[in-house]
Amino acid sequence: PLTPPHTAMGNGPSCGVESGCHAILEGGGEDVEVQVFDESERMIIQCSFERAMGVFALKGLIHRKTGIPVPLQFLEQMLPEQSPAISMGCSFGDLSANTAPGGAVLVKLFVHHGPFALSGCSQQAKIWDIGTEDTIDHLARGSLAVSCLDVDWNSRKCVVGSTRIKVFDIGTGCCVKSVGLMMPSEDDEPPDEITCISLDWPKMRCLCGTVGGKVMLVKLEGNDSGQPLQPQVVHHHSRCVMCLDADWKSQQAISSSKDGGLQLVDLDLGCGYDLQGHESWVQCLKADWALRRVLTGSADCTLKLWNLSDGEVLTTLEGHESIVQCVEVDWTSQTALSADLEGVLRLWYLHSGECLRKFTSCNHGITSMSADLGAGRAMTGSKDHTLRLWDTETGSCLQELQGHARAITGLAVDWQGKLKGSSPDWAALTVQRARNEKLRTILSSRPHGAGIPGNAFFEEEELGGLPDEIPGFFQKLPLRDA
Repeated sequence: PLTPPHTAMGNGPSCGVESGCHAILEGGGEDVEVQVFDESERMIIQCSFERAMGVFALKGLIHRKTGIPVPLQFLEQMLPEQSPAISMGCSFGDLSANTAPGGAVLVKLFVHHGPFALSGCSQQAKIWDIGTEDTIDHLARGSLAVSCLDVDWNSRKCVVGSTRIKVFDIGTGCCVKSVGLMMPSEDDEPPDEITCISLDWPKMRCLCGTVGGKVMLVKLEGNDSGQPLQPQVVHHHSRCVMCLDADWKSQQAISSSKDGGLQLVDLDLGCGYDLQGHESWVQCLKADWALRRVLTGSADCTLKLWNLSDGEVLTTLEGHESIVQCVEVDWTSQTALSADLEGVLRLWYLHSGECLRKFTSCNHGITSMSADLGAGRAMTGSKDHTLRLWDTETGSCLQELQGHARAITGLAVDWQGKLKGSSPDWAALTVQRARNEKLRTILSSRPHGAGIPGNAFFEEEELGGLPDEIPGFFQKLPLRDA
């Protein structure tokens, strides 16, 4: 492991960040020359920025060159000592006020360890480092209304629903696509607000429910002309759609409305049949499409496990005294976690219908939830604007994260560490520090799933010479191909 350099804020590896490389920003003239080095003083980036430009430009360049996501980068000025962290809005001109001998501004780069969470409310979406309890970035760099969200940590994409569907690149924090739901005949009508979404990430299409009761299929990639395709209404409820889930393989979806309807819909034909059993609308659901079953949580304070093949109720779970707002299921272990608007969480064993554990969130209504029940952990978002991390085995609250100004309406947690583990940056930077005797060890011990960026070409001298048994033509190939 690398020995961490001095950090003025105390954010060393013990606090969830690790040392990476450091940047030297040289002042002079109208531009600031930027040279980024690894720990062995080998330069990996050299460029110039205007003094008025913000440090976000440097973070974006580091992301493009190394693959380190912008939110995971932590910059700290080395001089003077006890300097605060460099804020995203800081300019290169601001940094040049404190220089080393020779006019250089020294900056250190750290990388957040995580695990990471992304949460949203009606005003903003935040990316959190749960390990340090810090907000490390905001989507859209400012105001962003979030009614619902979904994240693919592997591809570093996030889809946010409100009056439009917006696709964000978590690596840069920027919006890369924005699609409206206005149909050609509805130009004079106010925009319908999205309440829930279900994503087909490989094909970049989305099934969304709206306040107006529509279930719409939206293709997030353009047609041959590059323009987004018009949304297609595949089903229509009489009132607001509360939740839905899609099985893209069978082209079926299940959706619930505040009119009390719970329907299994054929996305190609637009027709379906009702699942009857709840006494009020279904607020949340989780489906296991492989075994044709779904668990629903309702405003009638119960949960029901359904057989989608015949529409029969297999099990009814009772015990909540308020609307069941959220549910998460581990189908392998047959356990489920539900949460209601009075802040009560219940852990269930689906096979017997038994409530294994009950714990409360200080009477604050829970509005969103993400769980890794196999590891016994869950995170909830509440009406009191707070995120809470739970140990589901003991029912104890392990951590509270505060920073939102409204009730939390969307939440996703990177439980498996895919945001960092699947990124190419740490492997690439490590390889640049390699020497003959360490090359094979470093390549074989990089984080599980970590690739190497396709544009990362390293010459023989950059690696300090390659072992003789590696064929020479590999020296010019991207390392992921080699």
